[in-house]
Amino acid sequence: MTKQEFLDGLRRSLSAGLEPEQINEHIRYYSDYIDSKIRMGTPEEDVMASLGEPRSLNLFASFYVL
Repeated sequence: MTKQEFLDGLRRSLSAGLEPEQINEHIRYYSDYIDSKIRMGTPEEDVMASLGEPRSLNLFASFYVL
C-alpha cells in the first residue's frame, strides 16, 4: 500500500463518524508522520506496513481528537 492509498482509505473510514475538520486533522497527522519516517530513511513500504490497515485506525480516531 502506498501513502496515498493509505490516506484515501483512512479518509473513507473516518468519514462515517467524524466531522470534516477532524478528518483533515487526522489525515495531516498521518501524512506528516509518514513523511517524517521516510525522511529519516525508513522505506515507504516499511512505514506503511507498520501502520497496518486504515480501517483499524478508525476505532482509535473515533475516541481521540487531535
